[in-house]
Amino acid sequence: MTATEALATFVHALDPDTLDAPVRDHTTLCVLDTLGIALAGVTEPCTRAARAVSRAADGTPEATIVVHGDRVPAPAAALVNGAAAFAHNFTDTTLSCIVHAGPVVVPAALAAGEAAGATGREVLAAVVAGYEVMTRVGNAINAGTARMAHHRKGFHPTATCGVFGATATAARLFRLTVDQTVQALGVAGSLASGLSLTLRDGSDVWRAHPGFAAHNGLLAARLAAEGLTGPVRVLDDARGFCAAFTDGVFDAAALTRDLGKRLLVLDAAFKLHNVAHVWALPLDALAALRAAHGFSHADVAEVVVTFPQAWTAIMSERSLDPGWIPETYSQATNDLRYGVAVGLRDGRVHVEQFDEAHLRDPAVHELARRVIPRPEPAFDAAWETSDRAPVDVEVVLTSGAHHALHVDYPRGAPQNPATREELEAKFDALASSALSASARARVIRLVRGLATVQRIDELTAALVVRGGDSGT
Repeated sequence: MTATEALATFVHALDPDTLDAPVRDHTTLCVLDTLGIALAGVTEPCTRAARAVSRAADGTPEATIVVHGDRVPAPAAALVNGAAAFAHNFTDTTLSCIVHAGPVVVPAALAAGEAAGATGREVLAAVVAGYEVMTRVGNAINAGTARMAHHRKGFHPTATCGVFGATATAARLFRLTVDQTVQALGVAGSLASGLSLTLRDGSDVWRAHPGFAAHNGLLAARLAAEGLTGPVRVLDDARGFCAAFTDGVFDAAALTRDLGKRLLVLDAAFKLHNVAHVWALPLDALAALRAAHGFSHADVAEVVVTFPQAWTAIMSERSLDPGWIPETYSQATNDLRYGVAVGLRDGRVHVEQFDEAHLRDPAVHELARRVIPRPEPAFDAAWETSDRAPVDVEVVLTSGAHHALHVDYPRGAPQNPATREELEAKFDALASSALSASARARVIRLVRGLATVQRIDELTAALVVRGGDSGT
C-alpha cells in the first residue's frame, strides 16, 4: 500500500462516533478560531479580490461566503472564505511543521459540506481528516529529519501541503470511494503551489494561499469523482511531491507513522497574538516580565530577543537592519521588532495594531529600534529536532535593571494551552466587527455543539449579516 492509499483509506474509514471528547473539543475550537479570523478578514484586500472574482463567475450556487451571504459554487466559496481566514496572521499553527491547517481545512469543509447537505457530525470528521492529512504531509517535508527543507526551497507549506488536506476533507464530504480519494490526492499534487517569497517582500498573496489550497482541494476531489486519475505514489515516489519540493530531503515514514493512533488535529496550537507564530514567544515572555516587574514601554531601553536563526526565513531581508521599518501589513505581521514594539506600547497585538495609524506612527518606529534581534544558530538544533521553539528575552530598563526569561512553547500550544474561555473571547473580539453580540453567541453555541447540528448550513447561515445584525 502506498502512502497515498493508506491516507485515503484512513480518510474513508474515520468514524465520527469514535472521536473522543478531547478530539471533538479541540476540533470545535479549531473551527471557531478559524471563523473568527474569517469574520474579521472580510474587508481585507485579499478577500475583496477573491470575492469579486468569485461573484463574477457563473455556476451553481452551492455554498455561502461568510458575512455577505453570496451563494456561489463550492470551490469559489472555499477560495473566498479561505482568503478571509488567513487575512490576519492569527490562525492556528502546527508547530512541528509550521502549517496553518484551520484556514485551509475549515473553509473547505464548510463549502463541501454545504454542497453535499452534510451534517455537523460529518463536517467535524472531515475537519479531523483534513488536519491529519495536511499535517502528515507537512511533517514529511518540513519536520524532523526534513526540518525546514521545504521552506528553504522557497515554498509556503500552508499552501502546498494545504491542498492535500483540503482534498481529503472534500473527498470525505463528497463521499468519494477509497480509490477515488487516492486519485484525488494524486490530482492534488499537481495543484500544490505557494511561494514563501511573499512572506518577505510585503506583497499580499500569501494571505490568499489557504483560499487557493481550499479551492484546489475541492477541485481535485470533483475531478477525481468524474474520472480524472493522478499518481498513486504522488507523495512518496522519487519524483513525487515530497521529493520534488525538497530536493529529496523528506521523511517518507512520517506520512503514515502511527496513522490513526493519535489524531494530529490535537497538535494545532492557537495564537493569542496576530503575528507569525514564532514571534508569539517573545510577546508571551514580555507579558510575563511586565506582569512580574511592572514596567511600561516608556521604561524600556532595549529588548534583546535571541531565537533560532532558521526563523529569519520568514523575515524581510532588511528586518535585521535596525533602521528599517516595515511598510505593509504583510511585512509588519512577520517582523519581530514591529510586533514587540506594538505589544510593549499597546499591551496586546491584535488586528488593529496593523492599521495605517500604527504602521506610520513614529512612536512605534522609535520603540521598534530598541528591539535587538539575535538569530542564534545554536538554537536551531532544538528547533530542528523537536517542536520546541526556544527564545530568550532580556529587557533592559532605563533604570539599569535587567529582566530575562526563557520560553519554549507559546501560549495556546498543546504544551502551554489556552482555555476555551480565552479562545471564545478571541472569537468574540474578532467577530465583533461583523456580527452582533447575539449573532456571535449563536455561532459559539453552534460550534460547541457541532456534532449535533443537523445540517451545516445552520452554521453557515449564522455567519451571514442580516438586517439589524451587523457588528459594532
